[in-house]
Amino acid sequence: MLAAELDTRRAAGDVEGDDLLGCLLRAPELDTETAVDELLPVLLAAQEPMASALTWLLLRLAQEPAAAERWRADPANEREREAIVKEALRLRPAALAMLRRLTAPLEVAGHVLPAGVTVITPIVLLHRNADLYPEPDAFRPSRWLVPDPPDALHFPFGAGARRCLGEPLAHAQVEAAIPAILDRLRLRPAWPREERMVLRATILVPHRSGLVRADPR
Repeated sequence: MLAAELDTRRAAGDVEGDDLLGCLLRAPELDTETAVDELLPVLLAAQEPMASALTWLLLRLAQEPAAAERWRADPANEREREAIVKEALRLRPAALAMLRRLTAPLEVAGHVLPAGVTVITPIVLLHRNADLYPEPDAFRPSRWLVPDPPDALHFPFGAGARRCLGEPLAHAQVEAAIPAILDRLRLRPAWPREERMVLRATILVPHRSGLVRADPR
């Protein structure tokens, strides 16, 4: 179905749309088979990390009313909003880990891993490493507002060429949904304790679904 739609639109010269198919059709190096390979993960899986990230962020804003009010009071402060999102997803990333198959031997801590071995970088443990993040369990958006923030060590959606395809969709959803929600509703957590992260396939979700109470403003 995807291949047929791509071929139909390409034959009709319909490549100017702002949807995902239109973006792929405007990339001349992508033939139909390659474009379908790019589209299938988005169709089958990329919506879940995006939904998880938005849920964790809304839950954090319910737990941190001061951060929610700063977001609402100064919508033009993009740097502050980005810091809140980064810190929320540092503590509660959407993905569990990055998996890669080595194409060449790699030495790690004195151990030589042969080519062909699958290695895993646990995102949650990296994000809670006290050597990288002082007070790693604390919600501190200010850590991203310093002159040299640890951006290279922040992987809520993985990293590299195989990073999660849901990441740009998540950012677009955050930019559209969060201001609309905060302008209309005041959020409060439904439960007094932090929700545990539980694993659903490769995605981390709140064990109680991230429910919040919403009061009209």
